[in-house]
Amino acid sequence: MRGRPPKPTSIKALEGNAGHRSLDDRGDEPAPAPGVGAPPAFLSKVAKQKWFELVAQMGHVPGWLTEADHDLLVLYCSAWARFVEAEVETPKLRRAQAKAKGDERGQLLNEINLLTGQRKQAEKDMKTTRNELGLSPASRTRIRVNPGQGELPLEGGGTVSPFTQAQNLARA
Repeated sequence: MRGRPPKPTSIKALEGNAGHRSLDDRGDEPAPAPGVGAPPAFLSKVAKQKWFELVAQMGHVPGWLTEADHDLLVLYCSAWARFVEAEVETPKLRRAQAKAKGDERGQLLNEINLLTGQRKQAEKDMKTTRNELGLSPASRTRIRVNPGQGELPLEGGGTVSPFTQAQNLARA
């Protein structure tokens, strides 16, 4: 396939359709169900924490996360966990290497090099999936939220934004 891949109609609508061209209204574009469900059991504790953090942040905008994004979110969270592991373990190994002598020093250097490679690959994976999920600052600027979109219903009627609700809970 040549050229840039086509942009999904839902993303065009969220971005505001700046070119004012007609959106694909043929109805043949799949529309996955909203929400991504629970994280898979095989994700590490760090990856699951990131999962719930992202779902909470992105869940406030209707249509941002769908079932089709599940695997992409798994990849991002897994890469995040590998990145964190490398960032935590590398300084420990560097301190141990400074105290080590002989062959042990060389083995620790090999482990440090492996962790550095792991960190770099995790960074690449995170950059790729971050842009596809709309998590980068540049990709977020293209998303437009309509007034009232993402608001939470109140018990007595009316609505409130998640940000306002969080501020009210923090004050209480």
